[in-house]
Amino acid sequence: MAELNPAHYTQAACHTAQGDRQVLNSLLCSEGVDLAANALVVTTAGSGLGVNVAAGGGFILGDSAATQGYYHVYNDATVLKTHAAADPTNPRIDLVIARVNDAAYSGVLNTWTLEIVTGVAAPAPVAPATPATAIVLAQVLITAGLTGPIPSGNITDTRTAFKLCAENGSGGWGGDVIY
Repeated sequence: MAELNPAHYTQAACHTAQGDRQVLNSLLCSEGVDLAANALVVTTAGSGLGVNVAAGGGFILGDSAATQGYYHVYNDATVLKTHAAADPTNPRIDLVIARVNDAAYSGVLNTWTLEIVTGVAAPAPVAPATPATAIVLAQVLITAGLTGPIPSGNITDTRTAFKLCAENGSGGWGGDVIY
């Protein structure tokens, strides 16, 4: 690999989205949300099989290429997401995720979305796999025959805090600072 030019923020240069994500890549040590602000927390909607995802933002690391970098996502209001109907016999575990779609790496969309990944009903269910370029906000247990509301005890908060890399005191980057 060679030098990527022009250097970011030089006068009259053209900067790519990938370049901007690489700047974030230099500053962040891990993906996640702002836990202090309760960003993107998932709670029961109080009726049916709905959950609410709160306002807030975070950073998601692209998984499709080593140079993809971090995406910043932001939701400015509570969003209602609805789970698929419960299995009549077995429970399942669903994921509530935030996912980035970037046509430069896969697909045709340039969006980010809050989504539910529906698990497989089984006597001893396991959570489904996390899709590429996504973070899991919560795991939701959908018990057999549940019609709603989803009990708050069935929602497991799996959000993690993003971390800013910090100067380690010896002139280099090293330690983690949790935002």
